[in-house]
Amino acid sequence: METSLQSGRDALFGIARFAREQRDKWSIYCEASGVRDSLPAWLKKWRGHGIIARVENREISEKFKRLGVPVVNILGDYHHEDIPHVLADNQSIGRLAAEHLIERGYRNFAFCGLKGIKWSESRYMSFLKRVKESGCGCPHFYAVPPYGRQPWYSISQSPWEAAEDMLAKWLKKLPRPVGLMVCSDLRGQFVIEACRRAGIMVPEQIAVIGADNDEPICELCNPPLSSVIPNHEQVGYQGAALLMRMMKGESLSSAMVVKVQPRGVSLRQSTDVLAMDDFAVADALRYIREYAIEGIGVQDVVSHVRMSRSVLQRKFRHGLNRSIYDEIMQVRITYAQRLLAESDLSIGLVAEKSGFGSQEYMTDVFRRKLGQPPARYRKSHRPY
Repeated sequence: METSLQSGRDALFGIARFAREQRDKWSIYCEASGVRDSLPAWLKKWRGHGIIARVENREISEKFKRLGVPVVNILGDYHHEDIPHVLADNQSIGRLAAEHLIERGYRNFAFCGLKGIKWSESRYMSFLKRVKESGCGCPHFYAVPPYGRQPWYSISQSPWEAAEDMLAKWLKKLPRPVGLMVCSDLRGQFVIEACRRAGIMVPEQIAVIGADNDEPICELCNPPLSSVIPNHEQVGYQGAALLMRMMKGESLSSAMVVKVQPRGVSLRQSTDVLAMDDFAVADALRYIREYAIEGIGVQDVVSHVRMSRSVLQRKFRHGLNRSIYDEIMQVRITYAQRLLAESDLSIGLVAEKSGFGSQEYMTDVFRRKLGQPPARYRKSHRPY
């Protein structure tokens, strides 16, 4: 497992939590490494009982298989037909990022990712699909991977400077305001710096959202980077649970792939803005986001904006493709989802704090909007 990225460290935390829950105590060895490091030489003579690893290619997977012990692949971009695989649901990550930007009123979208990297392309395709569902398009920019071998930069510039110049030229051509998803937080830092070099204001002109919620990287950005939270802790926990079953002799499906749903979006300054030309709608959205969990209704919003209900409804439909009521419900659902995933509050108290008024009403809304009751949502989105 790599320890150089937040994803790997979070997964290790999940593995550790699972190990502490077991009666038969695990003895775990973890060597500090990066994503592209080769396998350690000592592994050939190792006499352990199971391996949890990030498998990135067939060569590595075959080396693991020759050791003759159970292996679980977590977070790896390569799926071996004989190794169970646990990973973050990259399709859901892309969709969640798109919905975050759509909720802020954006009608122009873009994506910056890594060419030939499956998880990046998966996030892009689901981001694009959700954007198209809203009636918009999505120009995209694929950056060369940081570990690429091609001499793609000018001999007179460092790779970093040359790549930023390329990216800045593309960013200048985007229609504004634009909501941009970056495949990872590391790339997000790169994009925000390119915006600075190009004289583009973030988030006023380009709102940027990353993925992986690598907090040190997000906070290094100026402004701090909003990011989708993938729930890598649960990836590690589920990977450890699968390994335990295999070490006990259970035969798992060779094609098993477990996809863990993201926990939500960590909002920071890079997307903390509303992209609306219509002042009345922008004012209504601010009011809803501030007071939806306090139990306001449509009429409260109309009274705040001082506009007829029918006119404001038409503006919402035209600008956001949803009603005032839909927006209130979405804010409440999002807040309830966060409480269910991150707190130990009872479901009844979550309903009260989210503005639903009763557990029964919140349960009905969750079933209609999310296809599952709050209790099941909590079970599938808690880290452990």
